[in-house]
Amino acid sequence: MAAPQAIDEALTALLRGDTARVQRLVAGHAGSGEEIAQRADYHGISHLLFTLAEGQASWPRPLADNLRDTAMAREFWEASHMRAVQPALDALVQAGITPVVMKGTALAYSLYASPASRTRGDTDLLVTPADLSRARQVLQDAGFTRGADAHGTLFQESWLTPSGRDLVHVIDLHWQANDSPVLQQALPLEGGLTRTRPLSRLGDGVHALSYGDSLLQQAFNAKWHSDFGFFLGHERVTGMRRLIWAYDMHLLLQAMDAEELESIVQRAAKVGAAPALLEAIEHAQAVLGTPVDEHLLTRLREAPADTPIMRYLRTDDMIARRKADLRATRGLRAQARFVAGMLLPPPHHLRKRFPRAQGWPLPLLYLRYAGASAMRVLSARG
Repeated sequence: MAAPQAIDEALTALLRGDTARVQRLVAGHAGSGEEIAQRADYHGISHLLFTLAEGQASWPRPLADNLRDTAMAREFWEASHMRAVQPALDALVQAGITPVVMKGTALAYSLYASPASRTRGDTDLLVTPADLSRARQVLQDAGFTRGADAHGTLFQESWLTPSGRDLVHVIDLHWQANDSPVLQQALPLEGGLTRTRPLSRLGDGVHALSYGDSLLQQAFNAKWHSDFGFFLGHERVTGMRRLIWAYDMHLLLQAMDAEELESIVQRAAKVGAAPALLEAIEHAQAVLGTPVDEHLLTRLREAPADTPIMRYLRTDDMIARRKADLRATRGLRAQARFVAGMLLPPPHHLRKRFPRAQGWPLPLLYLRYAGASAMRVLSARG
C-alpha cells in the first residue's frame, strides 16, 4: 500500500505531465494503481488528468482504466447537470434577472477547456436581494423545488430538480457572495456586481464574478474547507487542500492581468484577508509552479495576519463565529433576522437533530433545541 503523501506527490507530477513518478509508484506497490485513481477522485482531478495528459499510453493499466471510468462518469454528470441548469439560466435572463454564476460552474465554463474537468456537485447562482422573490418564482416555474437548507445559512438556499430524472441536481441560490457577514466585508455585493464579466458559454445575459473576486472567494473556500472539512459523497473530509483547488487558482492567476492582480492584493491586505489569499497562491505554486510576482507575495506576507477575517476563518468555535457575524451585521432589522435564523431552525432540521422525537409537536421541539443550545453555551464557558 502506497502512502497518501507519496500518491499526492505522484498526482502532482502527473498534473505537470511527468508520468515517471506514477510508474515507479505502481511498480513498487501492488494495487497502487487503484489507490492512485481513488486519490485522484478525492482531489477532483480524474477528468482533468485525461484532458491534460498526452502520454496516457504509458500510464499503468489499472490507473488508466479507473481514471477513464471516472472521467466518463463526470461527462455524464456534466451533460445531465446542464440539461437541468441551462433552462433555468435562460428563464432568469428572460425574466430580466442577471444570474451571476459563482465558484465551480463559473470556473468550469470560463477557464477549463472541458467543463466536466471542474468537479463539483451543484451550481451557485447570485442574484440581487431585489430580484430574489422573482428568481424563486422562475426556478419554481422551471421545475425546481426548495431543498432542505442547512440550519444557519443566511443568504443562500438550495433548489433541486424533481426526483425521477436521471439525477437530482442542485442550484444554490445566493443573494450575497458569501453567507458570512464577516466575509462579506471582503466580498461586498454592491462592489462585486459592478465587476462581473459575461459568461458567454452559458448564454447571453449570464455573468460571472470578476477574476479577482473569484480568486478571493476561492481562497476563502479553500481555507474553510481544508480546515473544517467538505463532503465527498457522504463522508466529511478535513485537513487537506484538494489539487483541483490549486488548479483553480493556477487558471485564475494566469487569466488575470497585472492591474487585476494588483487590485485584489491591495484589497486583500486592506480588509485583512491577505493570509488566506497567500495560502491559496502558495498552494498553487507548490503544486503547479504557478508564476506570481514575488513583490506581490511579499506584500501579502507583510500584511497584518491577526485580523477579524482571519480570526473568523481560523476558529472552530461556532459560537464565536456567530457572535462575529452578528457584530458585522448592519441594522437592527437585519440583526433581528440574523438572531431569529440562529434561534429558530427550520422544522426539518429539528426532526433530523432529534430523530427519536419525530412525533413531538414543533413547540416542544423548539424548546428542546433551546435547552440543548443553552447547555452548549454553558459548557463552552466552563
